[in-house]
Amino acid sequence: MSAIIVAMQVAGEMVKQGGSIYVGRLITLLIVREDAVIMSGFAIISMIGSSLAAEIATMRVTEQIDAMKSLKVDPIRYLFVPRVVAGMLMMPFVVVISSVIGVLGGALASHYAGGLNYRTFFDSVWYGLFVKDINVCLVKAVFFGATIAIVSCTCGYKATGGAKGVGIATTKAVVWSFVSIAIWDLLFAAAFFF
Repeated sequence: MSAIIVAMQVAGEMVKQGGSIYVGRLITLLIVREDAVIMSGFAIISMIGSSLAAEIATMRVTEQIDAMKSLKVDPIRYLFVPRVVAGMLMMPFVVVISSVIGVLGGALASHYAGGLNYRTFFDSVWYGLFVKDINVCLVKAVFFGATIAIVSCTCGYKATGGAKGVGIATTKAVVWSFVSIAIWDLLFAAAFFF
């Protein structure tokens, strides 16, 4: 959505200045390198990460995790591993869907806000988007998915204090997940695009 907003604001000015052949490239790089991954991460944190933290925190405060330990079931292996693997596998799919919708939305916004025709937009996309950008985006998505799952599960696992503790654990999971993916994003940008 934010790429569409950027396209609405930038496309008209770039077309007026004679930079219409760069609009698609700019919008697509914004989407693929940053916007799709970050916005997908925020959506996953708010929906899935908070749910993971609340679920495991509830298990902690109701002593279900202690019961698992007494039955010789490793709670880390049983609770964390499937969620982390699911995060790593599913986050790239969410990011690909977000990227495609963002590029199509950027083309639509550029057409209506700046009068840019679709062919010019998509020609610019093909000349400006490289395989490296897509690969970094997908690797970032895997790291983000794993990080969200690990942080959320850990915050839930360390919950104490009944229902209040569940709420505190959920809030911590959301906040620390946001901070974690921002740090990962900075490290990826420094490593691959600096």
